[in-house]
This record gives sequence, structure tokens and C-alpha cells, in this order.
Amino acid sequence: MNTLLDAPFDKLPNDPNTKTRIRTVSRFGKFDVCYEEWIWDGIIGESLIFLHEDIAHWSDERIKMEMLESTLAYRDHEITVSRKPPYIFVSFNFKRL
Repeated sequence: MNTLLDAPFDKLPNDPNTKTRIRTVSRFGKFDVCYEEWIWDGIIGESLIFLHEDIAHWSDERIKMEMLESTLAYRDHEITVSRKPPYIFVSFNFKRL
């Protein structure tokens, strides 16, 4: 998917094995984020991508708690956090196709 995003999300990496269905800039609380819905290896999922500088001081547990409190993430599904500066990827709502 070649969706043009404004800085600072214009440099997001693209995995050739992942089909991005939706990619858009949004807000999570006071933070700008990039929201993605994607398909990879027979799994559909969603991600919020934060700027590392915004939430680097948050623990993975706090990030997961914030996601659950927002009601974006299903309570009975895994949430993963991947720190790859300049971004933090939070993936959730995984479903097997």
C-alpha cells in the first residue's frame, strides 16, 4: 500500500509480506499515532504506531493497560509491543483468517 502520510509517519517501514488494508494518522489521547489494519501470514490484525519519544518512558504493561482502557483492543486477545525507534508498534485484535 502506498498511502502518503504526513511527517513524522511518512518513513514507516513496509514489510513486503504484509498487506496493509488501512493506514491513517489519528489520535490516541494527546498523542498523534498511525493506525493500521493489516494481513500477514493468514492473520488479520491492527496496530497503533506511536512516536518513540512520546511514550518511551511507559512500560510495556502500561501501554497494554492504556490500550485495554481505550476499548480499542479486545480484552481476550493478545497485545504486543515492539520498540523500534523512532516508533513503538502496538499490535492487537489478532484473528486467524
